[in-house]
Amino acid sequence: MPLPQKVIDRLSREPATTPGWSGQLLLFSSALFLISLFVYAGVVFGYRPYYEKQRKALNNKIQTFTQQIPLPEQEKITSFYSQLANTKELLDKHVLLTPVFAWLEKNTHSNVFLKSLSIDVGGGQISFSATGKSLLDVQEQLAVLERSPDVQTMTITGVTAGEKGAWDFGGTFSLSPEFFANKTGL
Repeated sequence: MPLPQKVIDRLSREPATTPGWSGQLLLFSSALFLISLFVYAGVVFGYRPYYEKQRKALNNKIQTFTQQIPLPEQEKITSFYSQLANTKELLDKHVLLTPVFAWLEKNTHSNVFLKSLSIDVGGGQISFSATGKSLLDVQEQLAVLERSPDVQTMTITGVTAGEKGAWDFGGTFSLSPEFFANKTGL
């Protein structure tokens, strides 16, 4: 049996739509394409000419500046800048011994006197020879070095009786590598 005329008229009047998600995907991808086309046009026709104009203006300033300073002066300035850069690099790598002396001052017993001191920054070791007024002072000094959190290892080379009741002793101890780090802040 054929369809009634009313149904045929209604079907012919309804707009044809794409079923499901394919229409939405087409709309989304078209919107993305138009946005990217707009951004591209903005970069090519807006930002690039602005950038080129700024670059040319800066190049012109550089040209006028280089023409104002004679070539021998430019070479002197370049040489001086190179010296400054090299000096800064040397200072950045320089190890300060001031913290070591401050640490020694803080960690040396009042009745102990250092006779010699040798600092190996690369190995982080300090060799010393010292004199204490009494054997108790020597023991207290060694205990202070042992308890210090900065001392990693310690070796005593000997303790001997010296002149006038004093005691001579020596040894080597190593400090943590962070202790010798450059602390200048340059």
